[in-house]
Amino acid sequence: MSYLYSLADESVRCAMNLKTHKCNREQCRSCPVWQRIEACSAELDNWEKLEVQRLSRIKLADRIYVDRSYNRTNRLIKFVVAMLLVVGFLALGKACELHAQPMYFAYDYYVNDNNIRAILQYTHRNVHDCDLDRKVNCCDYTLQFKKEWDKVLPPNQCEIVRNYWQKPWHKKPTMNHLFVRVRLTPSGKWLYVEPQAGYSSYEYRMEDYWRSRYNSRYNKYGETAYWLSTWRR
Repeated sequence: MSYLYSLADESVRCAMNLKTHKCNREQCRSCPVWQRIEACSAELDNWEKLEVQRLSRIKLADRIYVDRSYNRTNRLIKFVVAMLLVVGFLALGKACELHAQPMYFAYDYYVNDNNIRAILQYTHRNVHDCDLDRKVNCCDYTLQFKKEWDKVLPPNQCEIVRNYWQKPWHKKPTMNHLFVRVRLTPSGKWLYVEPQAGYSSYEYRMEDYWRSRYNSRYNKYGETAYWLSTWRR
């Protein structure tokens, strides 16, 4: 019976080649495989020919089912990959667009960039030991920034923020820092600004200036009045 299975396999292989256009009917006459199938079939009894046909139909159906399943899966994979690439390129393009925009055009941080840079410039020009602790540090820069802001823009749109947090394995705080948050309108999005940052660049956001060291989860709010009360001169 094994020769019947072999003959059925050869027949199915020829049928699949015809189906996928790897060869055509005209080439069958000169094909040694087809000639061998014809020669073997001529020596078979009628029941053996019927058995070869039955086996061939089963094997051919299995091959077609497997090929169709593979093609469907392959098409689905290609579609998913293509969609991921499209979404990735769109997201990358949007991120590049926002990064390339001046700060006051970026909707996530809508703020008048010229005002920020001007106030930073006045802050750096006029900063001094505001709380008389014999040091010029983040407290003094923050107090000076707040004073400069209040001269030209609504005071309630600039608040002093404190960030304090410490990693469990560190003896000293990871960050113990004072800075400000500002916005143009009462309902606008807050922009967190480092007053010590240079006014000649766009890297005055807390995220840009301190990178991974800054963690906004540890921001402390509602302390503006207290810190303003430490102003001594």
